[in-house]
Amino acid sequence: MASPLSKGAPLAERDCFVPSHCHAAGIPVAITMAGGYGRQVADTVDIHFETVRIALEMARQ
Repeated sequence: MASPLSKGAPLAERDCFVPSHCHAAGIPVAITMAGGYGRQVADTVDIHFETVRIALEMARQ
């Protein structure tokens, strides 16, 4: 089985991997944003926004 952190994994799956395991173990998580991923700034903003949205959704569980 490929690691969920492999390059080909969907970004949302990667964004959920570590936080979900930490949440299950009762370990606090802090997320920082860095770098750009897309050629267009709007693409990077969308990727970062989705990471924050997923983190917020997980924190509310």
